[in-house]
Amino acid sequence: MPKFLIKSASIFLSLIILATINLPLVLAQESGSVDWTYTYSIADKDAVDGDIISSSTDKGLTRANFPYDSHMFGVMQKTPLVVYTSFENTGLPIARSGTATVNVTTLNGPIVPGDYITTSEIPGKGQKATDSGNVLGIALTPLGPSDGTETSYQPTSTTGKQNPAIKVRAGKVTVALRVEYAEITTARTALRLLDSFNAALFTNVQNPDQFVKIFRYITAIVIVLISFTIGFLTFSRAIPKGIEAIGRNPLAQKTIIFSIVLNIIFTLVTAIAGIAAAILILKF
Repeated sequence: MPKFLIKSASIFLSLIILATINLPLVLAQESGSVDWTYTYSIADKDAVDGDIISSSTDKGLTRANFPYDSHMFGVMQKTPLVVYTSFENTGLPIARSGTATVNVTTLNGPIVPGDYITTSEIPGKGQKATDSGNVLGIALTPLGPSDGTETSYQPTSTTGKQNPAIKVRAGKVTVALRVEYAEITTARTALRLLDSFNAALFTNVQNPDQFVKIFRYITAIVIVLISFTIGFLTFSRAIPKGIEAIGRNPLAQKTIIFSIVLNIIFTLVTAIAGIAAAILILKF
């Protein structure tokens, strides 16, 4: 069946659905790579057509800016064929399914059809996914060493030292969208996992509120671990010594048992105090 007949039928069905659910429809003047999408309010004013968008509870929808982002939301597409919107929503179209044109770079190597595409350190720009993790979808077109345009990128430094700028190719590729966790042949090494953690932590540290939350969680975990460690060491030492003392001096059995019970109570109080302190830290 000719493509224009398929698209005509799709538009016709969309009009019927919209008439049923009373949702306004906007037809783009220029056909893009996405058949239809919805509009969303984007907080990041620097986002451009083709950028990968991420969601967060404090900032809303912004450009994704670290690899394998677990909050990946979709791709900004300003010229889809059909846009579903509402009278209150004055946002921009974001594609989450179908196919879309995505801004990418060769930061993680040249891209060939069939490669998984994920987020990168460059805000809004995708890259080839070489490790298992969250991906945007699968590339349908390539971006090689001679494609697109050459651009410089300053890698993020988490050590305080300025990393040297590197040259990458930037361009657009068509991606079959499917935001999910993908198992890729190359397993993520401990070093790369640490790099991803550092990137995520660095992103949150830039936000003072997020940094305070992270500090509270770390402090609470440390307190709980310390309290349980103290309690365990006290209990593990008291019980063997108490049993040994009863064997040596049976006449003092009641006194020794009382001492063991006190140690057990001390262990429980220490553990409960640690948990209570952690809850107070997280709450306030």
